[in-house]
Parts: sequence; structure tokens; C-alpha cells
Amino acid sequence: MRILLSLILILALAFLGHRWPSQLGEGPHKRIARFFGQGVGLIAIGIALGPLGLNLIDQEILSVLTPLKVLTLAWVGLLFGLQFDRAVMGPGPPKRLIGLFLLEGLGSGWVTALFCLPWIMGVIGGGDGIRENGSVGWLPVIGGLYFTISALAGCSSYYESSDAEIRRATRKWPLRPFFHYAAAGDQLVALLLLWAVAAFGTPTGGAGGGWVWISLPLFLGVAAGFLIALLSSRRVGRQDRLTIAMGGVLLVSGVAMNMNLPVLLVSTIAGIVIANASPGSSKLSEELLPAERPLFLVMLLLIGTSWRPGQWGIALGLALTYTVGRVLAKFGFAWITGSRIGHRPSELGMGLLFQGAFALAVLIDSSWFLHPEWADTVSTALLLGILMSDALGAASFTRLSGQWLASEGMMPPDENATSIQEEAAL
Repeated sequence: MRILLSLILILALAFLGHRWPSQLGEGPHKRIARFFGQGVGLIAIGIALGPLGLNLIDQEILSVLTPLKVLTLAWVGLLFGLQFDRAVMGPGPPKRLIGLFLLEGLGSGWVTALFCLPWIMGVIGGGDGIRENGSVGWLPVIGGLYFTISALAGCSSYYESSDAEIRRATRKWPLRPFFHYAAAGDQLVALLLLWAVAAFGTPTGGAGGGWVWISLPLFLGVAAGFLIALLSSRRVGRQDRLTIAMGGVLLVSGVAMNMNLPVLLVSTIAGIVIANASPGSSKLSEELLPAERPLFLVMLLLIGTSWRPGQWGIALGLALTYTVGRVLAKFGFAWITGSRIGHRPSELGMGLLFQGAFALAVLIDSSWFLHPEWADTVSTALLLGILMSDALGAASFTRLSGQWLASEGMMPPDENATSIQEEAAL
């Protein structure tokens, strides 16, 4: 009975959190600030309900709620993969700028890792019980790279879907293609690293499954993606497409969990396949996009209920190191690309600090890789780093979009009130 009540409580809180901001008639800055504050508040509610608080959701209930966590990860991975639809992303950047896009997206991610890794190795590698046979094991290297690069998964759909009026008013913003493709570069780095860590090594020093094991997530993701794409390509209605997608997610999450495969990775591969193999993928993506925010809120609650602070001082130091390193890396590569594109480096640097739901999904999934002794500390560092980046990213995006609207002689987005029908027509 307690398990059922806990599940109902989590879903009800996520639903209320999803509905409440839509009733607010405030400007975009206040709405995004409230959205960020709401996320922190839901994490705090989860902590209050979990073992660190009132213990209404104890360890026994959390273990039973594991399927909900796995299903949430599968949905987030599917939505993350669907955004790579060529029709949705639009034409690629000009050929003369492709190298600069790769340099900005991939280069800044690796520079951030190199900036943070020495400090992480010095802190984590010197801990008691981490050294194996007198030498530092895989934990500092794999754990450090996993922490720094996987948290770089800045979901471009976060700022595109966080505020409909901003999205409508800045549709012709010259920087949008840059943000979209450079953020996709960070996402691919995170996805590839997640795959490599799972296949070739874990923070405990043990070897992964190797080339044989690495083919399993790929095979399962591609097979599930083609199956969903085949079924949804038929002339079916909206409800049928949603039913097919839900059945596919249940299949992927169940098989991946039973085979001990990374659910987030498998569902992401399936989403990429669906986005590029199904003629109706754009419709499916539009119909599933509203589910992104409730899933985001469910993840916040799950993170709060299962959160353990670990070594708080070390976690805060890691988060600050990560955030500072990432800001410096983004601005550094923005100086290189900005002069070629004709925009200020501050625009290109700060505009890429978004994290989004995929980064939180990586945080939840990190316990599968991390050494138990340091899982809580690194998870806390991940959470703090994501929150810092989201705060900087949301503030910078609203500022930059407002500056562009002002330069174009347009009214601020919140003063261009439109009806739901007009928004849908666009």
C-alpha cells in the first residue's frame, strides 16, 4: 500500500509541477527563473520524502520503484534520440563552418575534461580504499572523464521547449543553428563516452564487456527503432502512434534492464533510428515532446528521494571546478568561432551552458558505473554542476534573445500575446 501511495504521490507532484507554471502570466525571465526554482524545489521535496527526511519513501520502496526509474530513463533517451531528425534539425551548417561547429561542440567538451581531470584524480585517487595493490585504479580516470564529459550533454531542446513565446519570437534568430549543432556535438561526446565506459571499463577497475558486449546495446536499439518506425509508418492515428511508442519504450526498457544493459543508451539509439527511418517521425516527435517536461520533473523527484550527500566539500569542489572549466572552455572556443561567424564570444559561450533532462538522466544512470564508495559524492557533484549550468544558461539565453529582439525592433516575447491557435499555426 505504501508503495502504491508513493508512486501516486510522485506522479501527482510531477503533474502539479507541470501544470502550475502554465497558469502564470509573467515575462519570460520570470517564467524561466520560476521553472529553475521549481526544479530545485522538487528535488528538495524528494529529499524531504526520502530516507534523509521523513522517510516516507524508504530504501525498500525505492528498490520497488526501480522500474519507474528505468522507464523514465527510456523515455528521456527516446526523446533525446528523436531530436536528431534531419527534418527537425533542418539543413546543416554551411560547409565552411562545419569544422568550426565540430571545434566548438567537441573541443570545448574535451578541454573541460582536461581542465577538471587532474584535480579529480588528486582528490578521488588519493582516497582511502580506492587504491588497489598500491596503485590508483580506473576510478580517477574513468570516473573523472565520465563526470566531466557526460555532464556536457547540453540538451538543445531545453531552451527550445522551455518557453513557447521565446521559441516563436526567436525562430529566425541567426544563432539558433549554431546552438543546435554545437550542443549536439556535446551530446554525442557524452553518448559515446557512456558507451565506451560501459563496454571497456568501469570505475571499479574491472574490464567491461568488450567488443562483443558493445554490440548488444547497438543491436537492441537498432532493432527496437526499426520496429517502432515500421509500425508507426503505417496510416495510423495519433493514439495508435502513441501506443506504439509506449509499447516500444516498455520493450526496450524491460529487455535492457533484464540484460543489464544501459537503458539510456539503448533507447537513445532507438530514437535516432526512428527519427531517420520513419516518414512520420516528425509527427511522433511533436506528439511526444509535451512528455519531456513531466519526465524531467519525475526525474527531479527520483533524484531527491534517492540522493545521498556523500562528501559534501569534495562534491562542491568538483562541481565548481567543472562549471568554471566549462565556462572557460566555452568562451575560449567561442573566441575562435565568433570572429568567423560574426557574433560576440559572450553569445556563443554562455548560450551553450544548458544541461537539460538528458544530463539528469546521465546522473541517475551513473550509479551503474561508479564505485559505491564514491557514487554519492560524484552524483552530488553532477547535480550541483547541472544546476549551476542551468542557472547560467537560462539567464544568458533570455538575455541574448531579448537583445536580438530589441535589435530587430520587435516587442519582448511576453508582450506579443498570441492565442493558442496562432501559436499552433506557426
